[in-house]
Amino acid sequence: MLISITAPKKGLGQSVTAVNFTAILTQMINDKALLIDTNKYCKDISYYLSDSLFTKGLDDFKNLLDAEMLNDKLSFDSCVKHINKSIDMMDSNESFELSRDDIDKLISFTQRYYPITVVDTISGRNILSRYFFDKSDVIIVVLNQEHNSINRMVESKVFEPYKEKIVFVVNRYVESIRQTKIKYCISNILRDMKKGDFEPTTADNIFRLNYDPVFMNECNEKTILNYILNKANKEEDYVKQLEEVAEYVLTNYSEKTLSDTAITESKQKRKIFKFFSHTIGGLSDAKH
Repeated sequence: MLISITAPKKGLGQSVTAVNFTAILTQMINDKALLIDTNKYCKDISYYLSDSLFTKGLDDFKNLLDAEMLNDKLSFDSCVKHINKSIDMMDSNESFELSRDDIDKLISFTQRYYPITVVDTISGRNILSRYFFDKSDVIIVVLNQEHNSINRMVESKVFEPYKEKIVFVVNRYVESIRQTKIKYCISNILRDMKKGDFEPTTADNIFRLNYDPVFMNECNEKTILNYILNKANKEEDYVKQLEEVAEYVLTNYSEKTLSDTAITESKQKRKIFKFFSHTIGGLSDAKH
């Protein structure tokens, strides 16, 4: 399964979401995943995950491919850096440009050795990103909770060709501040999206990742995975919401889905989580 992660512009938390979403996926499928960084202009994945300036990635892949030396798992592994037992990564290209044919071959190798590959793409309009979008099973678009930003995305029509396989995630979502409800919420975002050619009829494929100050404080260099991998945070809203997105993606876009038991448990958690979210939200609204 190939998943692309993108955003209308830089600064929306796309790379952090890519790292944490990959970690959640590996837990839910109990298998490995490959995380590829394609943004040579801002190499956030290697910044967060690599303990060295010397990384392995797309330049190594392109070099071996052109030399016709890329022919087995051992040679492909020389292009990959192992982060932990579940996540491998490939750094973005700097020296070599990738063609559509190169990307086809890259995807062929990743499908051979990994059940899931997550690609952190360049934000906005980019030819390389569109190559990956074309081949992806699903595209996760990271948004922010801001009216003008949503409208610009809709008016630009950047994601219109891929609307059948897009899942939206509103990152750092805030429902209320000091018991004052935020006016621009999921229902308003959905309304603004309906103004364009992309017209979701429900909010089923628009998810939120709540702002969590504890997570933000732990999201520092070399420690980004601590929050997700720490079992003590398993019941936190941010983790549950990531699981909700992962469950939706695996159930609707992947042949490699969760086991029946895992799906049942995940859906049960989701129902309980939504019940308490709506209950608390209702009580909050009643106060105002």
